Amino acid sequence: MLLRFRVENHRSLRDEQELSLVAASLSDESRGLIELDKKDSLVPVAAIYGANASGKSNVIHALEFMRLAVADSHRSWSPEGPIPRDPFALAPTGTDAPTLLEVDFRVARVRYRYGFVVDSQRVLEEWLYAWPSGRRQLWFARDVDETPHFQFGKHLKGENRVIQNVTRPNSLFLSAAAQNNHPQLTPLY
Repeated sequence: MLLRFRVENHRSLRDEQELSLVAASLSDESRGLIELDKKDSLVPVAAIYGANASGKSNVIHALEFMRLAVADSHRSWSPEGPIPRDPFALAPTGTDAPTLLEVDFRVARVRYRYGFVVDSQRVLEEWLYAWPSGRRQLWFARDVDETPHFQFGKHLKGENRVIQNVTRPNSLFLSAAAQNNHPQLTPLY
């Protein structure tokens, strides 16, 4: 279940934008909301509205790009090829600025936050956090300065280092983990 989606530098979305399905805390009746727990509820429907050519469709396109990156980056993207992203073209820095995509979601009553930052050649950052008992747990984090650096939390079991070694610079660790049947990450994939 999607809670939030955040995007920056995708098509016409130069600056960070967030689509949130988390209901505002109102004193009104909460009828019709999807209750997650005692403190959080979701709206059952969201609308994106604005003027023509204001980026409404690009929010959906960014969410679709993220889905395809997780599903296909390890299996289908060319090992030597660029990342097929669509950055904001009119920025002063051109298309060199990285693209950020992040989702908060729930699976089996556990909240997760997964995201990544990419440029046209490689994954610069990637992270996954979980809140299985209300406290944040790092499952993995990846960043690139000169060489890729992976950090794995103690709660992520499995062949993490083996999968790290087969993860290409231009593919996502989550995608590689699912392709290699990682027991904890495949359900999130």
